[in-house]
Amino acid sequence: MTVHDTVAADPAAGPPENAVTDALDQAYQALAPRTALVYRTLGVLPLPSTRIDPGMAAAATGLDPAATELHLTTLTQARLIAPADDGMFDFVATDGRRHAAALGRQEDSTGATDKARHRALDWLVAEFAAAGRVVDHYRRRIDPQVIYPPPHRAAVATTEQALAWLRTRSTYLRPALEAADAYGLDYIVSQLVYAAWPLILRERDYGQWIWMHDLAIPAARNLADAAPRTRTGGARLMLRELYGARAAALRAVGRHTEAIEDCHSALASAKREADETGQAQALHNLGACAQAADAPILALIYLTRALERRCDLHRARDAGVTRLLLGVVEHELGNHPAALTHLHTARRQLEDADDALNASRAQAWWGRVLATVGVFDDADKAFAAAREGFREQGADLWEARTLLWEGESAAAQHRKETAIALLRQAHALCTGSLDDVQRVEAALQRLDADPTEPTAVLAHRR
Repeated sequence: MTVHDTVAADPAAGPPENAVTDALDQAYQALAPRTALVYRTLGVLPLPSTRIDPGMAAAATGLDPAATELHLTTLTQARLIAPADDGMFDFVATDGRRHAAALGRQEDSTGATDKARHRALDWLVAEFAAAGRVVDHYRRRIDPQVIYPPPHRAAVATTEQALAWLRTRSTYLRPALEAADAYGLDYIVSQLVYAAWPLILRERDYGQWIWMHDLAIPAARNLADAAPRTRTGGARLMLRELYGARAAALRAVGRHTEAIEDCHSALASAKREADETGQAQALHNLGACAQAADAPILALIYLTRALERRCDLHRARDAGVTRLLLGVVEHELGNHPAALTHLHTARRQLEDADDALNASRAQAWWGRVLATVGVFDDADKAFAAAREGFREQGADLWEARTLLWEGESAAAQHRKETAIALLRQAHALCTGSLDDVQRVEAALQRLDADPTEPTAVLAHRR
C-alpha cells in the first residue's frame, strides 16, 4: 500500500496517523540505499510546509542536478513526493518531512545531518545573493561567505528572471532564517537577509521586513565584533547596510525614533571605518527619517549634505536617489520648480545607472508635482510611464501609489468614473501597507465610492 492509496481510501476524513506512518515506512523500505538517503535529506531542508526545491535538494545531498532529479523521480514513483506545477515537488503526506527527518535521526550521524542542512542554507544564501545582484547591480557588493559554495547555480541572467526566481522562493526566507537562528548560524542569518534586500524592497511587507532585520542585526553585530580590526570590514559594512535597511521599514510604520537610532548607529560605524560612502548613505537615511517625521527643513539639511558627499565621491546613481528625495521634500514645502528640477536630474541619473525602480519612482513623483500645479496631460503621461516601470519591476506598492496619485489627478479634472477605477486598482494592490490602504480608501470616500466594488474599467494587467 502506498501513501497515496492510504489517503485515497477515505479522502474526507483523512487517514489515521499510524496508517500514514505505516504507508510511508513501507514505501521507504522499498527504496534503493542512495534514493533512501536523498529522501532522508529532504527531511532537513529548511522549507515551508511540504515544499521541496530540486536545487536546494541537490545542494543538500551534494549531488549534481541531473542525479538529484532521477532520485526525485524515483521518490515520485514511490508516491512519497509529487511534482508541483511550478517545477517544484511536495511531500504527498502533510507530515512527510517529519517522517523523513525522523529517519535521518535514526540512520544518519548528527554531523551528516548538520552538513546537509548547512549545505541547503548556504545554497539559499548564494543563490539569493546572485539573483539579487542581477536585480540591484548598483548596490554595494558584499560577496557571500559560505562554508559550502554550491557547485551548480540557477540560470538567471535578466532582471525578469531574477525577480521571478526570488519571488518563487520568497516563502523560503522565514523557515530558513528560523532554522539558521535556532542553530546559531549568524553568518547565514545576516547574509541571507542582506541578500534578500531586492525582494524585501519590492514586497514591502513591513512586519516581515522588520522581523527579518531584528534577527539579522544582532547576528551581524556578533560577526562584526569578532572580525579582526586589521581586515577589510565586510562584516561591519553589512551591519551598516542592515541598520539602514531596518530604518527604512521603521520610518515607514511611524517608529521614527528607532529609525533615527539605527541611522546614527550606521553613521557612527561608517565614521570609525572612514567609510565615506557609508557616511553619505547614513546622512541620506537621516534625511529620509526627517522627511517621514514631518521635519522638511531638517530633511533638506541632511539630504543636501548627503548629495554633496555623493557628488564628491562621483556616485551618480546614489546622487540620483538623494535628488529624488530632495524633489519630494521641495514638493512638500511648495517649492515646485525646485522639486521638478531635482526630479528631472534624478530620473536622468537613475536611468543612466540602470536603476529602473528608482527611475520609475522619480517619474511618478514628477507626475505628482505636475498634477499639483495643474499640468494634467504631462502628469498623466508620467504616471502611465511610471506604472509600466513598476509592473516590470514587480513593485506592486509603488504601482498602487502611482494609481492613487493618478486617480486623484483624474478627480481634480472631474473625471470621476476614471478616478474611481484607478483608485480601486490601487486598493487591490496596496494590501501590504496599512497607511497606503487608508489613503486610497480616504480618496474613494471623498468620491462616495466603495473600494471593494469591482470595476471593468482599466482592469489590472497581471
